[in-house]
Amino acid sequence: MRTLFAQTALALACSITTSLALADDHIVPLVEHTPNPTTEKLDRFLGVFGAESEYDADKGLNSSYIPAVFYKPEQGLGLGLLYVGLYGDPSDGAGQPSSMVINPYASSNGSMGITFSNKHFYNGGDNRVYTDIKVFDDAAVYYGQGYENGQQDGNKVDFKEQVVDVKPTWLTRVSGDYFLGLGANVKSVRPHDKTFENQNLGSIANELTDNTSYGVFVSNVFDTRDNVTNATKGTLLQADLGLYHDATNSESFGKYSLKASQYHTLAPMPGLFAWQVQAT
Repeated sequence: MRTLFAQTALALACSITTSLALADDHIVPLVEHTPNPTTEKLDRFLGVFGAESEYDADKGLNSSYIPAVFYKPEQGLGLGLLYVGLYGDPSDGAGQPSSMVINPYASSNGSMGITFSNKHFYNGGDNRVYTDIKVFDDAAVYYGQGYENGQQDGNKVDFKEQVVDVKPTWLTRVSGDYFLGLGANVKSVRPHDKTFENQNLGSIANELTDNTSYGVFVSNVFDTRDNVTNATKGTLLQADLGLYHDATNSESFGKYSLKASQYHTLAPMPGLFAWQVQAT
């Protein structure tokens, strides 16, 4: 659910903030578009939830929210809420306001959680601070270590995991659209409520132990997107290289994360085409 709902939430957030910006008169559309019945109906619907079509820096925090219903076999029927807050002078963010996204959810089998994401810009967008926090207690499935175990349906162990994941990142512009930064990550995982039909799976279930890891990483970012929260055009290339320590097993390890994405508007038609590739 976390992945699916996060993708849904981001798509909803994008529709909320598509036309938000600031100019000399303080209120001006971010993306010019020709009105049509579809977008006008969407604007009226989103307006019910505070999703205004214009961003007003003088207002302070501009807030929008959208409730959502979801279903996933592991978690059952659930209810979530997407909150999007925009604030600050877009001139401090090279044409885009700072943003804050909060996404709490709960489902019928007791899964629940909340994610928080803040993207803060200053010095004309040359400096950026990203803060991502995840706290959840979710249903999950484990098949054992390695590819072969993962292909065995009979190895299925159902369990729940309590996770706290905190990841702040600071970026500074080096030249043009290239940013270099430092980040840190602390993650704590506690599996519980393990259940399995085959009693021979006890050894696999015992592999699920409490774990805490922490580390630091260097972030290399090439970013030509017009808006990091709600891109309508541009490219993102990101490579994070980090050194981590597993406090539970007293082991150190390296970790890399690669991401590439690109955004294309479908104008004059409404909509956006985007693709993303990730590797960890």
